[in-house]
Amino acid sequence: MHKLYPSDLWSIEIYSAKRHQFQQQVGAHKKNRQIVLGDCVTVTFEDEVTVRYRIQELIRSERIIDKQQLQHELDLYNPLIPNGNNWKCTVSTTFSRTQISHSFLDDIEGKIWLTVDGCAPLRAEIRLSKVQARLDDKPATLRYLQFDLTKDMITKLQHGSPLFMGVDHPGYWVDKTSIGKHIVTELVTDLASIN
Repeated sequence: MHKLYPSDLWSIEIYSAKRHQFQQQVGAHKKNRQIVLGDCVTVTFEDEVTVRYRIQELIRSERIIDKQQLQHELDLYNPLIPNGNNWKCTVSTTFSRTQISHSFLDDIEGKIWLTVDGCAPLRAEIRLSKVQARLDDKPATLRYLQFDLTKDMITKLQHGSPLFMGVDHPGYWVDKTSIGKHIVTELVTDLASIN
């Protein structure tokens, strides 16, 4: 997947005119990129489309027109786009008690995992510190995580092997959950061919 450049983005005026339609397109796109784990955790796998939407919304809400500021935002958010051998995701929570949410998110690294049939579980890592730092002044309801897939996993996924996810946090446990084929098919498009 290619990174985004200023030429990939609409001006505030053009985006305002296209926003409703683009929101609908992104919403439909995200449905095949979201996995709900239990009652309170949603994992959204990011890609060029979802990152473009985030940046367009940021440009609109913060009225960004300065080229340097725009490049700064691109530099922050482009790392959310997968590079062909990984998946990058946003994990959001809907816990009813704030302290549980903060405790879970502070300790989330290594607690959310995925596996491909026949492979050892792979735990998510917090690798997107610059994006996370930008959000640290906001409510801690989400985290950015990354799964660095092995060549074996990529090959198996590209040949139709099933994907599973789970959570093994002491305060929030989700057993091995099978991921729907329509979601796996979409996520495989983020992966490079392995020869």
